[in-house]
Amino acid sequence: LRAVRDGARGGVAYLNLESGDCHGDGAAVRALVDAGISRVVVGLEHPLPHARGVAVRALRSAGIDVDVLSSSTPCAAEQANVDDTIMQMLEANEALLHRAVLRRPLSILKYAMTLDGKIATAS
Repeated sequence: LRAVRDGARGGVAYLNLESGDCHGDGAAVRALVDAGISRVVVGLEHPLPHARGVAVRALRSAGIDVDVLSSSTPCAAEQANVDDTIMQMLEANEALLHRAVLRRPLSILKYAMTLDGKIATAS
């Protein structure tokens, strides 16, 4: 938003995930408001209960029109596009969603061992 300066005024911001307030300063919401964005389209509500809906309410209270794709009911002609878009957003946010639901990080361990049970040889 800083790069486009006044070019964002009156524009639409598309977010795949509702902004979280990681640092307690509301920086993401404030940046959208200060840039003069008139409408925000959010793909998914924030998965963490303490952050869910906070940014949407803050944006609406600042007079910005906010649509949340995952909680809207599209017309039948658009349903396939919306379903595909939501699947892409779920994939893009898989690690955060996994952590929020299961309360453990999503991690992958790749491990190799020699036939004699060693992790590495001397060479």
